Amino acid sequence: MTVRLILYALAALALGAAPAGAALLYSVDRDTNELVLIDTATGNVFPVGVLDFTPLDVDLTRVGDSLFATNSDFEVSVTRVEIDPVSGATLASAPVTNGGGALTNSESLTQVGGQLLVGFDTTLFTDARTDSLGELDGSGAISNGEAGPAGADFDGLGSDPVTGQIYSVDSTPTDSMLFTVSRAPLATSSFGSLDFGVNDIEVVGDALFAVSHITDELAAVDLATQDVTTVALPAGDFFGLARANDLGGSLLCNGSFELGAGPDDVPCWDVSGSAARVDTQGATDGSFSLNLNGDDTAPDAVVSQTVATVPGVTYELSFDYGAFSAAFPGTAQQLGVQAIGATTLLDEAVDDTASSPTSFERFAFSFTADSDTTTIEFTDLSLESISVDSNIDDVRLVELVSGGVCGDGVLDEGEQCDDGNTVGGDGCTALCQTENGAFACAPAPVAGCLVAAKASLSISEKKTGNEKLKAKLGGFEGATGQGDLGDPLAGATRYHLCVYDEGGALAAELSVDRAGQTCGPKQKPCWKDKGGKGWLYQDPATEASGTKKLVLGSGPIGKGKALWQAANKAKKGQAAMPTGIAAALAGADSATLQLVTSDAACFEAGLTVKKADGVLFKAKAP
Repeated sequence: MTVRLILYALAALALGAAPAGAALLYSVDRDTNELVLIDTATGNVFPVGVLDFTPLDVDLTRVGDSLFATNSDFEVSVTRVEIDPVSGATLASAPVTNGGGALTNSESLTQVGGQLLVGFDTTLFTDARTDSLGELDGSGAISNGEAGPAGADFDGLGSDPVTGQIYSVDSTPTDSMLFTVSRAPLATSSFGSLDFGVNDIEVVGDALFAVSHITDELAAVDLATQDVTTVALPAGDFFGLARANDLGGSLLCNGSFELGAGPDDVPCWDVSGSAARVDTQGATDGSFSLNLNGDDTAPDAVVSQTVATVPGVTYELSFDYGAFSAAFPGTAQQLGVQAIGATTLLDEAVDDTASSPTSFERFAFSFTADSDTTTIEFTDLSLESISVDSNIDDVRLVELVSGGVCGDGVLDEGEQCDDGNTVGGDGCTALCQTENGAFACAPAPVAGCLVAAKASLSISEKKTGNEKLKAKLGGFEGATGQGDLGDPLAGATRYHLCVYDEGGALAAELSVDRAGQTCGPKQKPCWKDKGGKGWLYQDPATEASGTKKLVLGSGPIGKGKALWQAANKAKKGQAAMPTGIAAALAGADSATLQLVTSDAACFEAGLTVKKADGVLFKAKAP
């Protein structure tokens, strides 16, 4: 059995079925110079890693898989730091500037829609107040700064990841006032208080959390009732708060079984029966899956997790299931799947035959909740267990939002895909949710894409082994937010460039399915967040369909854009870009270009062909 790396430093942390509102939060212990995790239910603190800078007035926030900090050494300077959330190592840093000059004081940091927002002082401590709010970019520059109302003091900032509502705290050593914050113009409104001083806040679900380095406690404020509960923290000097276990589009925690300190540690899940443990017998999301019988004992493992649900709302439970056996391939295995609320809402069984390596199949079931909580339960129903194992991975529970009609070919709210049918197994489930690993370009252009006012496509295949492609889309007809572009950092968005000939037949497809991965000989993250304004993909090795750069930019109406560049380079052994595209489009007068995401919007342009001689292809719009 391969022992796992200690991811997110959840050593000995048994979360079980976390209650609604429970969360893990990043913080910094200035006594030990460590990035830590705080279990909000118990107050337990777990070290992640030693920081390689000295934390002073440090504030935290998280965007996708990236953890950011501002570190202020008071009247001298402020530094923007990107921190590795797994090790605590510094990934990037830059001095913070405002109007071209060095910033000397900042006491708060948060994000809205991926855009970092920083609270800062414009008066160089003449009134000892962090009275302004501005947008912080990757270079450390502040833009769109705005002074707050008289008396404003942003000692800590937090935001609701769903609504985007900003919250702030104005604190003294003995008490703290809580505010909601609105922008343009910048205004605050008081809604509650705490009877001790805090240095930062964060919002998870319906709770606002506040940490105090003065009293060593963590407060949870119910945003609906303003009721306050506190848990004691161990002795330390805790500064900054940031969400650690965002669940992305899924309501389940640790659905990919990547968290934990070893094979027998399965955070967020209740485990009973035979030895269910994390293993490396194959995985579809990350490096690990859950093996339901790791010790050749009786196949009776049960794993479950309870989540908050809304009665009357329909949910989809999806997961990958596969059986492994090197000794006895073909052995039958079976998995029971249940969703249990006030009644049993779902009771199914799925089957697989063992293989080596594991061959996973995606399954999806829907149910309508009948209580405030629902338990998702998996049971090993197999008859054989000697040298054969059942494995599950990428378990997701999502709310299905009503709106359009699934199967009509139009991507509606709540649909991750709509391929014109209600049949699963073709990349899009019967409930119009994407199937892991199977999403691809449709045989014909899909409907419902945002139209680009300007676009171009150039392909050169003049020299074998040195083919090139460049596609541009810009001026999208609708406003494009970060969420419309997917999320290849915290999420698992896949991207496809689809080229159709004048008859609407698919002529070429390029794909980038590298969410959360590293690229190139230096193994740097493939994807970067462009400061909440889009995503940047770079891969010097061009492993994904020859793609070396993919740029996705958000913006208001007419400002969104995308760029896709791919190439083959025979001298470097790079030959992943599809060839024969120019030949397939030879003689065409028009073409359609679509950039399609697996779980967000799609973008398109109708192109007029300027050249199509079989080796060169050039087209543009308008």
